[in-house]
Order: sequence, then C-alpha cells, then structure tokens
Amino acid sequence: MDENSLINFVDAFSNRRTKMAECFKYHVEKEFADMNLSIPHMILLKNLSSRKEPPIITDLAKEFSISPSMMTHIIDHIESAGIAERKKDPADRRSIRVVLTEKGRSIAERFESTHRKQMLAFMKQMQNDEQERFVNCMNGLMDLIEKYFVNLACKGKTAPEQNDKLKGK
Repeated sequence: MDENSLINFVDAFSNRRTKMAECFKYHVEKEFADMNLSIPHMILLKNLSSRKEPPIITDLAKEFSISPSMMTHIIDHIESAGIAERKKDPADRRSIRVVLTEKGRSIAERFESTHRKQMLAFMKQMQNDEQERFVNCMNGLMDLIEKYFVNLACKGKTAPEQNDKLKGK
C-alpha cells in the first residue's frame, strides 16, 4: 500500500475504534455504574483474577505500560471500593502485591460474563458467513499484533527482533 492509503486507513480505523470503544464502554458503565468502575479498572480486575499469584505493583505498572504512580492511583480506587487490597510480599517486605478480595473476584466474574454475553449477542446478529469472516479477521489481526507489537516498548528493538528474543533465537 502507498503511504496515503495507509494514513487514510489508520485514520478511519481510529475513528471506528473510538466508536466501538464508546459503545462497549456505555454497556459496561451501565452494568457497573453503581460501583464507579471505569474500563481501566475492569481490565485490571480481569488481569488480577486470571493470575495464579498476586502481582507486585511495579510489575503491573510495567506490564500495563503506565507509570507506577498511575497504577497506584488505579489500585487506590479499587482498594477503597473493597475490591482489592495491598499485601506485603512475604519474600521481600519492600514489595507490595495486589490481591483481589472475594468482592473483587465476584465483580471480575460478572464483568467477564457481561462481556461474553455482549460479544455473543453481537455475533449472533450476523449470518454464518459473516461470523466466520469476523472470526477469521480477528484471528488474523491478533496474529499480526502478536507478530509486530508484542513487547514493542523495549527500547532499541524492532518488533521482529523482540519476537526472536521471546522465541529464544
């Protein structure tokens, strides 16, 4: 593709992505408005609920590519809502881990269930061939994202170099 075509696509994609995010956000906020939880809070809850071991706050900040102070702010909010709590790491008392409470686990499960229902309702509107095309497109998109964007934040490395590093080459 030529440069202008790429720029036009990126602009159109950005506008569509924003519209899709706003639509999804509306439904999530409607479901969870009483808890005053935003999308970043819900993404963090999903992340925490899927872990075997509670993460260290600074590691979470790196993983989410945000500053430790921003992660602290997000955790302050969910902690004040009784959704998570900070615990000292028994192996290193200087490190603080984030642990979901039972309330937090319940909310994360409700969020996941709501998201799943929304996606299924969205996809059930489609004809079978459209569903298949959508799934194939999304799988292709995820493959490309993994190929070119995984750990792109590592300085001085191109995406293919990062992939080689991750694969042990």
